[in-house]
Amino acid sequence: MSCHETSRNRNPYPGPRPFGPDEHDLFFGRERERRELLSLIIAHPVVVLYAQSGAGKTSLLNAGLVPLLREKDFEVLLLPRVCGLVLDEPDVQKTDNVYMFSALAGGSQERDDVKPLVSTSLAAFLRGRSHALDKHGQCAPRVIVFDQLEELFTFYPERWKDREGFFRQVNEALQEDPLLRVLFAIREDYLANVDHYAHLLPEFLRTRYRLECLRAEPASLAIEKPLEGTGCSYADGVAAELVQRLLTIQVEPPPQKKGGSGES
Repeated sequence: MSCHETSRNRNPYPGPRPFGPDEHDLFFGRERERRELLSLIIAHPVVVLYAQSGAGKTSLLNAGLVPLLREKDFEVLLLPRVCGLVLDEPDVQKTDNVYMFSALAGGSQERDDVKPLVSTSLAAFLRGRSHALDKHGQCAPRVIVFDQLEELFTFYPERWKDREGFFRQVNEALQEDPLLRVLFAIREDYLANVDHYAHLLPEFLRTRYRLECLRAEPASLAIEKPLEGTGCSYADGVAAELVQRLLTIQVEPPPQKKGGSGES
């Protein structure tokens, strides 16, 4: 790859980490997927996005879907993941639902900010937040994104009963707010775990979208388009060779955390 003096200061490729929300201008190759997901979210209260590990779910959400939702006047609530508590262990035992508390509290910086959330449901949390307004001055539809939902089944196994409560809280919030939509993103090998709770949610979680790994043409876009305007370019045939190598790499999923779920 050759570069000229007009190249940008930032690296156009994030490497092994997911794309962030501020890198949507570098994200290419998933235009069809993000628009199909948008259509599903508009039409259904709950959508499940699933894929094998390494397919790029988080990048699609951060840099593809979320900017499109906001462009369409959706209010997007990117709740932190359902693990990673900020309270001390004695306080964990006081939570009504360890997974929902983690999601609601994960974005707070101060301990005192999250104490009231120990017994707060998702519906109550949303009740305390006024709807954003769209460009017409009307209440904007609201989307909650739960990324890496497989952590519901790999963290806090001693609180396995809270999993049902988590989904019941999501259902309660959906019943209260007809403008609310929920997107779950989960690894494909944990999809069967979610099926156990499908009866607790609208439409029994039938609306699902499988994210495939990039094929040759969109992979070429993902490699070459971020370089536009940078003064950098690939030598002839190099990008095509990179695509071919990417299409033949086998991605190994991370080892699963040991420990029983407590469910029968």
